[in-house]
Amino acid sequence: MTRRSLQGKSIGRSMLIWTGAGPGQGSIIGPANSFRFVGASIRDGRGGQEVASFCDGVWFCRPTKRSCSVMWVEHDSTIHFEDPKTGQGTVLGPFDMIGLVDDTIYVNREHSRGVAQLNHETGHWNLLDTGVSWPEIVLKPAPTPPFRLEHIWPTEFAEHG
Repeated sequence: MTRRSLQGKSIGRSMLIWTGAGPGQGSIIGPANSFRFVGASIRDGRGGQEVASFCDGVWFCRPTKRSCSVMWVEHDSTIHFEDPKTGQGTVLGPFDMIGLVDDTIYVNREHSRGVAQLNHETGHWNLLDTGVSWPEIVLKPAPTPPFRLEHIWPTEFAEHG
């Protein structure tokens, strides 16, 4: 498992961190194993505690209550659209970056595109490509590909048979 340090926090490949930017300030949320979007609220996927909420066009990050107009995860991640009542869902990704600008989720560094937008009347997230509405979204780290061990013979052994 690779690790990197972010402002004194050590994170593994199975963790996500939201970085937020606002007027003259920034905020970091996480690390967490996943983040669950329920309406205008982002919750820690494991404990369910609210870590950010959307109000009046900006995200307020907990516990600092700093406002962020843009937030992003720079980690290979997947987006799980879920309906807990029906058990239905769909997964998009993996993406090398997931960004949140106002009430819209964008993906990928290059050729960035919007994939979902919060419907403020219903509190659901609308999948922009299909128009399907989902009550919850879960961001998870992308599964890492299994390690594949290949047997490679040195060229001098291969030539001599």
